[in-house]
Amino acid sequence: MEKFAAIIEAAEFDHYGVRAHRSSAVIGKTLGNSKVWVDGEATDEELNGISTIKVKSTADLDKAIGTLQAMYCWDNETIVLVGGFTGSWGEDAGEFVIEDNICLAVL
Repeated sequence: MEKFAAIIEAAEFDHYGVRAHRSSAVIGKTLGNSKVWVDGEATDEELNGISTIKVKSTADLDKAIGTLQAMYCWDNETIVLVGGFTGSWGEDAGEFVIEDNICLAVL
């Protein structure tokens, strides 16, 4: 958790988010795009970035990770910190889609 907080405090990116990631995540690499989900099922359509729970400051970090663990960690997924310069709010509560996403850290 301290590693995540230090990266956010450095403020090298405009947007930060955390996500429960189901596949391997390599620090410094893009995580690709998330799929559009309809009624609990993934479709073939992709978003224009990766879905995250928006983190505006280190004060948001515990709450965002708690939300992930409660709602999105179904099979013990890895929690990753994502950064980027371009993003927009998604359709789900708290969802922020980071378009030019980079994996910054793995919890």
